[in-house]
Amino acid sequence: LDGPQGGPYVAFSPGVVIENLYGSTPNVRHMYILLSHGASITSCDISDGPKGYQITQCNDTVISGCRISDVVLEGMDIEGCHNLSILNTIVEESGSVGIDIDECDELEIHNCSFISSGDTAVDADDCQNPTLTGNYIQDAAEYGMYAVGCNNGTGSDNHIEIVGTTGIYLESCDNWVVSGNTISEMAGRGIQLLSCDSAEIEYNTITNTFLRGLDLSNSPDPVIIGNILSDAVSQALYLSDCDRAYLSDNDISDSVDGIYITGSDNLTVIENTITTIENEGAAFYGAVNATFSDNIVSQALNGLYLFQCINCTIEGNEFTECGILAPISPNVQHYNHTVNDNIVNGKDLLYLRAQSDMVIDGTQCGEIIIVDCENMTIQGGEFETSSAGILTAFSEEINIKGVGISGNRYGIVVHETENATVLDSKLTGIVAAKGIYGYRSDGLYVAESSFDRFIPTGTAIHLYQSDQFHLLNLTIENSFQGLYCEYGDNGVVMGSVFRHIPGQVIYGLYESNAHQIVNNTIYNCTIGIAAYSSSNYNITGNVLRHCTSYGVEPIGSTSDGHNVTLNHFESCRQAIRVENGDNQLITNNTILWSSQFGIVLLSSAGTDVYYNTIAFSATANAFDDSLNTFDDGIELGNCWDDWDGTGSYAIVPGSSVDNYPCLYGPTTPMIDQPLDISYAEGSTGNTLRWRPRDDFLKAWTLEIDGQLWDEDAWKFEDGVTINVDNLAYGTHTATFTVWDTEGNSASDEVLIHVFDNTPPVVSSEVDVTVFEDGTGQTVTWEVSDLNPGTYVVWVDGEEDSVGTWTSGILTLNLDGLTEGIYQYQIIVYDVDSNSDRDTIRVQVIDDDTPPTIDSPDDLTYLYGSTGNTIVWTAADEYPASYEIVKNNSIVASGTWAGARITFSVDDLGVGTHEFTITVSDHSGRTATDTVAVTVRPQVSVTPPPVGPDIVLLVIVGAIAAVLVLGIAWYLRRGRGP
Repeated sequence: LDGPQGGPYVAFSPGVVIENLYGSTPNVRHMYILLSHGASITSCDISDGPKGYQITQCNDTVISGCRISDVVLEGMDIEGCHNLSILNTIVEESGSVGIDIDECDELEIHNCSFISSGDTAVDADDCQNPTLTGNYIQDAAEYGMYAVGCNNGTGSDNHIEIVGTTGIYLESCDNWVVSGNTISEMAGRGIQLLSCDSAEIEYNTITNTFLRGLDLSNSPDPVIIGNILSDAVSQALYLSDCDRAYLSDNDISDSVDGIYITGSDNLTVIENTITTIENEGAAFYGAVNATFSDNIVSQALNGLYLFQCINCTIEGNEFTECGILAPISPNVQHYNHTVNDNIVNGKDLLYLRAQSDMVIDGTQCGEIIIVDCENMTIQGGEFETSSAGILTAFSEEINIKGVGISGNRYGIVVHETENATVLDSKLTGIVAAKGIYGYRSDGLYVAESSFDRFIPTGTAIHLYQSDQFHLLNLTIENSFQGLYCEYGDNGVVMGSVFRHIPGQVIYGLYESNAHQIVNNTIYNCTIGIAAYSSSNYNITGNVLRHCTSYGVEPIGSTSDGHNVTLNHFESCRQAIRVENGDNQLITNNTILWSSQFGIVLLSSAGTDVYYNTIAFSATANAFDDSLNTFDDGIELGNCWDDWDGTGSYAIVPGSSVDNYPCLYGPTTPMIDQPLDISYAEGSTGNTLRWRPRDDFLKAWTLEIDGQLWDEDAWKFEDGVTINVDNLAYGTHTATFTVWDTEGNSASDEVLIHVFDNTPPVVSSEVDVTVFEDGTGQTVTWEVSDLNPGTYVVWVDGEEDSVGTWTSGILTLNLDGLTEGIYQYQIIVYDVDSNSDRDTIRVQVIDDDTPPTIDSPDDLTYLYGSTGNTIVWTAADEYPASYEIVKNNSIVASGTWAGARITFSVDDLGVGTHEFTITVSDHSGRTATDTVAVTVRPQVSVTPPPVGPDIVLLVIVGAIAAVLVLGIAWYLRRGRGP
């Protein structure tokens, strides 16, 4: 075909055969066949045009070995052709659909290729009993295979990659078998089924899907077996409203969620492997009568997440670095399950229901779940990366003592449990985690415990609708929030230390009223104590330093009636800030070195502020935009460092006045307490600043680690700034001391942490080859850092070995590997976890064939002669070395690369010498030959003695010679001129 006329038009011609047709039809379709049963189209190659083949109502048609390319619309548009077979055909660069097929029962598409489809590679509608096998689909804008209303189908052994929406999409397609397909690089889903009953989805490999790997909705009775699902940006396997689903022997990894099932009852999920999951290994939402048994789940935030599920069976599962979490629910039924023989991190998962008066040895448990129990004691145990270390629900008098909990989404969950106690325990968090989550649990008592590293968004203790709690003598640090309390009243926070809290240390909100916050230390936070729409706090005897926003902040129109008394504030931006709350009592506080204001009142009425000491604020000691009381109305107000000593003290910018102020002027030295600092080793511009106060300061010194670092006379400045560069790696103690003219002094200590932020350096090595039976095989790296730490070696993504290192050469032994190709990655860390890495490929060869070597003839030569050599010819695929031994002594050795080996045997003494050569390959296999070299002595020849006959013969000969010469001379003379 060449030109505008188009391809063949065939109608009412049964058995038509079209073959070896090629060319292009730029303006019309390639061919149109109508009502011609038994058509055969083979080995055609046609390009260009608006459409490829259009075939209508041609039963028993076979299309084989064809190629269709560069069409504007469909590569094939086929309708009403039963028993259609499309085999070994290529459709590429189709503008819309590769093959669009409607109402073609018993359809077969086998071993075809569909490349660069503008919409969908294969689109089938209302085709019963279709079979799509062994096809290759690449680069489809929407779908790889799309089928609607096609029952009893088979989609097997297809390879589908780079698709815009979904690899295989089935809608209203019952009784399908989808098996053995390889699907990757999906912008949406790998396989999606909508309203498809009784599907069998088996042994598919689905990787790198931007949404879900396998997605079934409203598709009851599916059987999902033996699939490999990985690298799903959302859920690897998602089921919605799929009752009686059966999932077994699937391998799921490296996804946001592993198995995610909602609205599906009577599930069976058994013998699956789920690993390296960002959130839920398996999650059931609202499932009834689900079975989750004999699964292996590792490295997930939650191994199994049960949300409001009823009557589930959970047995024989193995959880590593995760566990089971049943989140908050108002119904005790949602915790009543059959739970047996599960392992969490190598220990038993203990599930107790309706028990009482028990003492539990927590050291034997990987996770503990207690439901509807009373008077239970958990003693000891380490609960690490187990989703929730301890969960108690609908219980009373649960006592937890001496436990360690780390790396969990929730450390301890106390749900609908009254009078729970947590004592002498240590909780360490992860991102967005909660140390203790108390939900509708009155009387919670937590004491003598520590909380650390609930960052960057976690909370040490979160209480919801939990009244009358006591938090005593706690240490909470390095957490985004310390205490977050919603709708809870009459709590006590006492004697606790809060350090390094980027958010709020104590945050009461939404009518969380009447708390006692007493004698706590709060250091380095954003907001110390915040009361949002909450009233009547007693905030007494606390020390608050370095609150970068506010020390105490009542906020909201209903945040009224707080008592802020006898607290010490230092180096806060605003020590006390009241916004919209009324009737506060702020008395007997000490407020020093505020970086903006000491006290701020915004739209507050009826607030009393007196008997406070407020000094050294950067902007102003007090700010009030309304009219409030700043004295007791009798004789005392507040002490201010900037009062001029006469009259009243005006509060800016409003009308409030302290009518009875006093002057605050220290007569002995006092000093602020700056934060500890950290800086990178070798960096510059690192300083410490103190702001001492006294009426007559004289001098100051700074010592670091007990040695004088700097000193100077007092120069009547606002503060002293001192450079502390060039300290060695490690932690140093800086002690600043200031004196007045009378010899009084004050001191402060600051820690200086000098860290290493320069990563180590590891050399980049070439790939290596080693041998199964070889010995002494190594790879070496050059490594360097000022502060070396540890190294980790990963082999094919699995941690293989760890150790410590020093600058120089780091050697790794490669002996003992089996045949194959391995990826080795070494990561070297310094003491501050900076790192560098190198990756090499290690090929291991199984060489069972020893070298071969010839046997040169033995050699003989005369003593003193030269150029005598033995030449051996040896061979091996992987030569390594040789060694030559003479009379049990090594006389030569070296690397052997497979060439002939020539050895000089000159300069040997007279006698016989044996030279034995051994050649070795890299597997340690050898070949040997021995050559004997014989050296003979030189032989001298002596002439025989001279007898009388010999003498006579000589004399006669001499006379004859003379006569001959004489005659010759005579004759010559006679012929002269």
